[in-house]
Amino acid sequence: MRDNGFPGPLETDAYAAGVLVGRGAGVLCGTSPGEREFTFVRHLREWIAFESVDFVSAAENALKQDTGRVKSLATMLNERAANYRTDPGGLAFILGRDLPRLSLSEMQDIRFIDVWDDAMQRSMIMLHDWDAYEVLRRLDHAAYLALAEDFPLRAGSYQLLYAADGWATASELCVLLKDARPAFGEDGAWIKQSKAAFMILNLLAGRLLKLSFGLQY
Repeated sequence: MRDNGFPGPLETDAYAAGVLVGRGAGVLCGTSPGEREFTFVRHLREWIAFESVDFVSAAENALKQDTGRVKSLATMLNERAANYRTDPGGLAFILGRDLPRLSLSEMQDIRFIDVWDDAMQRSMIMLHDWDAYEVLRRLDHAAYLALAEDFPLRAGSYQLLYAADGWATASELCVLLKDARPAFGEDGAWIKQSKAAFMILNLLAGRLLKLSFGLQY
C-alpha cells in the first residue's frame, strides 16, 4: 500500500481511461443525439465513470458542426417530457411510490413559494442525462428555456436550472432570466404557468447570499 499521498499507475490509468471514454461518449451523442445513443452512454457510465466536463465539451463541439444536430437534441428532450405521462421512466428515475404524489402535487393550486423553491419536488425525481440539458443550454438557450417552462413536472424544471447553476456564470444566468417568459401580466397578476424566472432568481439570490458571507462561487 502506498503512503506517499500520490496517485499510482492504476489510478492514473483509470483517470486517463475515464477522460477518453467521456470524450468519446460526448462525440457519439453530439454526432448522433438520439435516444439510443444517450441510453447507451448512460449505462456505459455505470461501468466506466467519467467526468461531465469531458462529455459536455466533446458533445458541444460535435453538435456545433451541424445545427440540425442541436435541433435533434432539443427534439429528443422535448419528446421525453411530452411522453412523461405514458413513460415516466424514459424521462427520469422515479420511485413508484412517488408517482402518485407527483401527479397530485401538479394538480393542486400552486403558491408562489412553491415555485420559488420546493425541496420535496426537487428530491422526488432524478432526470436522466443532465449533461444533455447543459449542452442544450449552451447551444440553444431559447429551446432550453422553453423546455424549462413547459416541463410536465415542476421538479424537472428545478433540476434543469439547478444543474445549469453548476456550470453557468452569473451573467449567463442573468441572460436566461432576461429571456424567460413574463412572470406577471399587464394587470400585475402573477402568471402561474411561468416558472423559470422565479427559479433563476432563486439561484441568483443564492449566489448573492454566498458572496455576502465572503464565499467565492
